[in-house]
Amino acid sequence: MKASILVVDDEKVVRQRLEDHLTAQGCHVATAACVTDALEAIRSHEFDLVITDLRMPDGDGMHLLGVVREEQPDTEVIILTAHGDMETALQCVRRGAFDFVNKSPRMEELDTAVARALERRRLRTATDLYRASQTIFELSNREDLPQRIVEVAAEVLGADDGALVLPTTDGGWYVVCCQGRVDEEAQALASRIARGVALSLKPALVTDDFAQPLLDDDAALLSESVTIRILRRMRSCIAYPLCSGTRLLGVLMLSRLTPSRAFRPSDLTRAGIVASQVVLALETQDLMRRLLAAERFTTVGQMAASIAHDINNPISYVLTNVSHARGELAARGQHPDVCAALEDAEEGARRVADIVAEIRQVAGTQQVETAVFALGPVLQSALRMTSATVRGCADVRLAVDPGASVRGVPGRLCQVFMNLLVNAAHAVEAAGRGRGLVQVTCRVEGPSVVVEVSDNGVGIPPQNVARLFEPFFTTKAPGKGTGLGLSICRDIVRAHGGELSLRSTPGSGTTFVVRLAREPDAAPATTGPERAQPTPPSLKLRILCIDDEERQLRAYARELGESCIVVTESCPLRALQRLRQESYDVILCDVLMPGMTGAQLHRELTGQQPEMAGRFVFVTGSAGLSHESYLASVAVPVLTKPLAPGALQALLASYRARQAAG
Repeated sequence: MKASILVVDDEKVVRQRLEDHLTAQGCHVATAACVTDALEAIRSHEFDLVITDLRMPDGDGMHLLGVVREEQPDTEVIILTAHGDMETALQCVRRGAFDFVNKSPRMEELDTAVARALERRRLRTATDLYRASQTIFELSNREDLPQRIVEVAAEVLGADDGALVLPTTDGGWYVVCCQGRVDEEAQALASRIARGVALSLKPALVTDDFAQPLLDDDAALLSESVTIRILRRMRSCIAYPLCSGTRLLGVLMLSRLTPSRAFRPSDLTRAGIVASQVVLALETQDLMRRLLAAERFTTVGQMAASIAHDINNPISYVLTNVSHARGELAARGQHPDVCAALEDAEEGARRVADIVAEIRQVAGTQQVETAVFALGPVLQSALRMTSATVRGCADVRLAVDPGASVRGVPGRLCQVFMNLLVNAAHAVEAAGRGRGLVQVTCRVEGPSVVVEVSDNGVGIPPQNVARLFEPFFTTKAPGKGTGLGLSICRDIVRAHGGELSLRSTPGSGTTFVVRLAREPDAAPATTGPERAQPTPPSLKLRILCIDDEERQLRAYARELGESCIVVTESCPLRALQRLRQESYDVILCDVLMPGMTGAQLHRELTGQQPEMAGRFVFVTGSAGLSHESYLASVAVPVLTKPLAPGALQALLASYRARQAAG
């Protein structure tokens, strides 16, 4: 960009000579013959450098220097004179002049001074912008980011007032943070200007001759008299859109109240640089928020996988043995009271297994695939997972339309409902009125399924409602909440093609509304197949069961011993040696075992005995994140511990039918 220089001298010959010389150097040059003309030029344009004579008929360069320092503090000034002395030079420098140069037919000295002055201006601007970006990015508390953005932008551009205006979820605008003398009327006008800038996605320089198109009649918020009154007080304003590609994040507003320091078009360039740093900070903040949430759930997922493995393995053989004992007693017609006790024990063990499955699902440790499912079980799961928090302070009412089915990932939506339930519990606690009420309703409305989570808690102040979905806004004390945040909740709902909204009355309570597209009813869950009938000896399968849990191996032997020839092996390395010497119809193999994992064993056989590798059935309490991708990549059945009633028998029946068919 060309340097803009103002030359002030009452001698026409001097002005012309300097203008020609500096223009030839690639500068944009304006001239003034007196102090009066120079002041007018300074108040209508911004210059990088002013070169002024020291003495002129209507004033002197000292006076002009003072005006420049006040109205254009970043502009450098060089004093030019033919009658200077050391005392005068020192006085000029003390008042802020960059240099004091004697008039001379030779231009070398002036060229050196001009080059140094322009370089100093560029360095000062670059330094200010660098410090601004450092100040923004060094911020550790994300909640303070809007305030820091406004403070830094106002300082860099010398603004008296500043505001960050963000879009609301309903298409409106609100001032998230402001600095200076910004009253309610001015905030409303800032929102109004932001709306106009958002339509064009171009920066606006608002001065006394206010751009009427920015104040569209359809969305007018203020009367014309109020607008004029504010504008008279606000000498000039820059409204700069904060865009990431074509996505509008917000509008940065800066204003000056002093008439002699109105913003000029050149200020838009610096505002643009600041705006780019602000956009980067907002985008980085959003990315960090998502990464932290992802990291949090990854950690929970890893813990869930470990818990699932440690619990599902013993639960699996508990269920297998209880079911076997109950079946044997029932078949013989003996001890009906013991059968009833075993049935209760089996139900309790399955409830434990269901809780573990819900933890894994919510933590996201299982493969994420969309499916059509009923929302009722998801809501019940969310209530169970948050029971300790919610039921400790409130009664819970749940009403679900059985036809409420949607498409998506149950675990992800369960995360959303858990967060809303925890928020409701905290709102009830904050109200301090004793035991409260949390109501969850799920109904069908035409093509939509609507879930409402309501509480009779403290409610949300109107000024906070628009900010609730901001990534850097929270009203909770540290340690409260799930850490997910309403912003990510809304992202999850939108990823499912829905929308998250709320309505709230301070002192009465809040209702969060999740609206999703309705799908045809999900297929009802099927019960396990009936108990397998006795198998003829000729169709008995030869099965190798590999598991490091001896009790699990004994449970397999009890359950399958009558219908299959069962061989058990607790060491995967010994199992590999056995498979190289013997043939089996089915290989039931655990995944996580010491010495060699089930995945490693299968991979070894795939290279050496592919026909045997094709007879694998993985049975796992939790494969763990590192092995799930392998299990998904091979065409091998995978059963999850604890096994559903009849699941293993049904799978073996398919192998038996294949064997019978030859």
